[in-house]
Amino acid sequence: MNKVQPDENKDYGKIHTVIGVSDTSINSEGIKVNESFEYTFTEQRLFTYKCEIHDNVNMTGAVIVSDSTPE
Repeated sequence: MNKVQPDENKDYGKIHTVIGVSDTSINSEGIKVNESFEYTFTEQRLFTYKCEIHDNVNMTGAVIVSDSTPE
């Protein structure tokens, strides 16, 4: 399980979303400062997401789900 939290030291309008690009079932609605969003990944693969509110500044991210240990 991964937690995605906004960086409380930065002010990007103080609200974000986590919207799946590669998996549209990922949808956080709005996340305010000091709030969190949890999502349980059930497949091993690359998941990409974006902040729908800040899409115009390309606020995106990715999570790699794997059973291997990084070197």
